[in-house]
Amino acid sequence: MQQNNLNILMLSTYALLMGMQISVSAATTTTTVPPPITVPGIFEPDYKNQLVLEVEAALATAQAEFNIIPATAAKEITAKANTQYATLEDIAAENDIVQHRMVALLNVWGRSLDGDAAQYLHFGATTVDIYDTVKVLQLRLVCERLLERLYVADWHGVRDVFAEYAQVLALISKSWGRIGTELFLLQTTDIAETVEARSSTAVGSSTMPHKNNPSKSEALIHYSRTIPRLAEVVLDDVENYFERDNTSRPNRVLDEISIEADGMLRTANGLLKSLRINSDVMLVNLQKTKGLIMSQRVAFALADQIGKKTANDKMHEVAKQALQQNLSLREAFEASELASLLSSEDLDQLLDVTTYTGLASQQTSAVIEEIKNLRKAEGR
Repeated sequence: MQQNNLNILMLSTYALLMGMQISVSAATTTTTVPPPITVPGIFEPDYKNQLVLEVEAALATAQAEFNIIPATAAKEITAKANTQYATLEDIAAENDIVQHRMVALLNVWGRSLDGDAAQYLHFGATTVDIYDTVKVLQLRLVCERLLERLYVADWHGVRDVFAEYAQVLALISKSWGRIGTELFLLQTTDIAETVEARSSTAVGSSTMPHKNNPSKSEALIHYSRTIPRLAEVVLDDVENYFERDNTSRPNRVLDEISIEADGMLRTANGLLKSLRINSDVMLVNLQKTKGLIMSQRVAFALADQIGKKTANDKMHEVAKQALQQNLSLREAFEASELASLLSSEDLDQLLDVTTYTGLASQQTSAVIEEIKNLRKAEGR
């Protein structure tokens, strides 16, 4: 077959796979196998074999369109592209004999095919072609689960698409690691502004009855350290040789990083659902400086009357007196030459920490609205 026809055949096979949305459509097979709901399920042996059968069916269909194999054979192969015709138990028994995973699968599956369809099964393909295609399909499914972004690229010689996938997961893990670290520290005894709610029967320590372990935030920190390390291996694999280089064991690492990322997002979701905010403790912590954290706000209020630089300089002196004499900012201010410039009501408003949040509320609302709009545009 000429190279041009080979290219067309590969594109046709890919189009068939994408058109079938990973699993073979009901129009061409007796059974529709939906993708697993969970990421670990995508890498289960039985579903991996299912994808192998579907890739073989797509290949056969494309070959039949180019009159490479009989249309009747392609129809039979597609109709039985289901692991009910190639169970793990039967494949394992066959593998004990032939000592080759693909041959074992094809032998078991081929026995179920009517007519001479088995003669055209896996026609002209190699084991690595099939399994590499399966790997891409698995990662596309993972993208739908985790990133909801799909990539289309050749994967043999140029593996930067895998590296990009892994690096994106690494960056996501670092973002969640940052959040996990923040929430982990906020649960320390000295701060205690947040707590991970646990079941009434959960035990935090074998010796300290009061202890409540921040296990989920701690897990996010762990994921933020392990996922980037796995991504490093995938990144190293970009520098490969002769297309079939397997020295980095990329398939194994891609499986692991995908499952780890799924575990990370599940942990993050559980953390956010179980997180409790101690707002009373937050207020206590905010008052630990006795109002000094509000000095800039007071300086801005004074700026219209005495100028910003003068206000800053004067408030610096007020803050210094407060620290030296162990006074609150209000006490120090009311004892200073600035006292006449602001009323008691003005100070009540300016020193209210609950109203000193800037544009945080608007920014948060804007982010939430943007996410909603993106989801709506993507039909989610």
